[in-house]
Amino acid sequence: MLRRAGLLTLGLLIVFSGTAALAQSEAEVERAAAEVEAAEAEAASAAVAHSTTTDSLLNAILTYETTTLDLEAAGFRLAAAQTAILEDERRLSDLRRSIEDMAAGLYMVGPDRGGFLNSADSIAVGLAIERAVADIETEMIAIDTLRGGLHQARDDADELRRALTRARSVQVGAIATINTVLDDVEVRQQVAADRRVVADAAYETAVTELEKARKGITPKVEAWGQLVASYFPEDQYWNALQVMACESRGTPTALNPISDAAGLFQFLPGTWLIASKGSGFEGADPYEPEANVASAAWLVQRSIDWEHP
Repeated sequence: MLRRAGLLTLGLLIVFSGTAALAQSEAEVERAAAEVEAAEAEAASAAVAHSTTTDSLLNAILTYETTTLDLEAAGFRLAAAQTAILEDERRLSDLRRSIEDMAAGLYMVGPDRGGFLNSADSIAVGLAIERAVADIETEMIAIDTLRGGLHQARDDADELRRALTRARSVQVGAIATINTVLDDVEVRQQVAADRRVVADAAYETAVTELEKARKGITPKVEAWGQLVASYFPEDQYWNALQVMACESRGTPTALNPISDAAGLFQFLPGTWLIASKGSGFEGADPYEPEANVASAAWLVQRSIDWEHP
């Protein structure tokens, strides 16, 4: 009776410790998942900062290039205004020479020269001079207008030069600042990426530990993992450890006093004779770990081949 009570107590302790391990593993998975999420958020934040900073740099460069183009256009306008003034001044000079020539001709036919002041030729020359004078006045007005435009073009060009200087200063400052920010952002991105790698690994480990806790796979059972992996297929690995945990809790000398089932996978004597021979360990002791594991793997494979549950 006392022995049964002791076994019951031991069983309850195992159940409670298994439940505690399961709860701890679940908590680890939750913490690891939260860390993965935080790493993803940090990576996303760094990516946004990188994008925003890059946009600022591009805007500064674009502003500088636009101002440069505006200044070039202003230079073209200034050159055109100067050319127009030179052309009008040339026409004005031609008109003045024409008036001088006509005045000289009129003088030559004047009263002092015995000419006829009221002759038809004199009248024509006088009219031509009046037209030339009127043209000169028109050209002078045009030149004044062009000079006003030239002054405005020069003012515009000067303002654009100042704007270009400011834009250049802003660009240089922006590049320096942005390079520093980009360096910081790239460091943040690398830290976030490294953090994500660590978080992913921790999450995978936590999930694995949770799976082991759910299947009751204790460190004592997992200690036989390499031996199990050498005989069982990869897709049967965890199932094999779970069965071992249930049968012997990883104790190679475990013996069921009622059925005489022995070893890590608790082989019945009759089954052991068949399985040990099939696995190439005929005559081996069921308490021998490798023979027991190899025989269990052989038996599982035969069950699969025979489609036996």
